Amino acid sequence: MRGFFLMGSILLLSACASSVNQPDASASYRAAGNEPFWHLKVAGRQATVERPDAEPTHRTLDEERRNDDGRLLRGQGIEVRIEHARCEDDMSGAPYADTVSMTLDGRSYRGCGGHGLPPARLEDTQWVVTELHGRSPGEEELPTLAIDDKGGVSGSDGCNRISGGFALLPAGEVQHRPAGWIATRMACAPARMQLAEAYGNALRSAASWRFDGADLLLLNAQDTAVLRYRRAY
Repeated sequence: MRGFFLMGSILLLSACASSVNQPDASASYRAAGNEPFWHLKVAGRQATVERPDAEPTHRTLDEERRNDDGRLLRGQGIEVRIEHARCEDDMSGAPYADTVSMTLDGRSYRGCGGHGLPPARLEDTQWVVTELHGRSPGEEELPTLAIDDKGGVSGSDGCNRISGGFALLPAGEVQHRPAGWIATRMACAPARMQLAEAYGNALRSAASWRFDGADLLLLNAQDTAVLRYRRAY
């Protein structure tokens, strides 16, 4: 009798550790890799694989296994293993939440997937603006920010090259420098000049920084995000 209960407990624990179901019809997921280049998009039970040397491949997923360490998706001619382990894109260095391996029609692929993660260190990174005061900066040439190995910054305001205005300190502080910003003096189209002025004002108002997922935020003294950046590399 004791052996019967022990075996039942083992089976119960195994069932809790891994479950087999059809893929969630509302779920979505993306992964990608390099050499060979590939991109996977999962929408519900449909998987689409894009590669530069082939037409998009569409497959229906019939099975999903989940446990604490990741997921396994299977369909006709396709298997996707998702491991919840930090992965860095081997070209850009951008980090992601998952390490992904895929087999498609007998060919193997490896890459990264899931949501983006902040870089391991802020120094020696480059960023491009995606939001200025909560809004997209539009279709003009986007401002950029490059952070050197000491936290000092340079970049572009969308019109002119800029540098030296502040440093981003490890504790999240923005340390403004008394000399202020140094900038070139090119004349640009009115829309780009307006963007450059708005961007410069936002930089001067920055009091702190933090990561929001994979994005970099600069915040003012009221702790409101004035600039949002995505990593360029």
